[in-house]
Amino acid sequence: NGGTAETTGVELGLTLQPVDGLTLQFTGAYVDAQYTQDIAGTPVRDGDRIVGVPETTFSTSATYRWPLSARLNGFARGA
Repeated sequence: NGGTAETTGVELGLTLQPVDGLTLQFTGAYVDAQYTQDIAGTPVRDGDRIVGVPETTFSTSATYRWPLSARLNGFARGA
């Protein structure tokens, strides 16, 4: 229903474990999403960005795990 479109992009993720129990994660992405033709009866024109597709995204998280007992671990996570 939306005509033709083209999407290209790149995503990069990095995971680090600087000390025992701690995991840090970082991700980022770039997306070029655009219509490749006019859509009759709408304001959409060839070359317009696709609505709802962000051009860039970033995220980070940290998780720390530690032993509570011989059979049970605890963890804390923030993102």
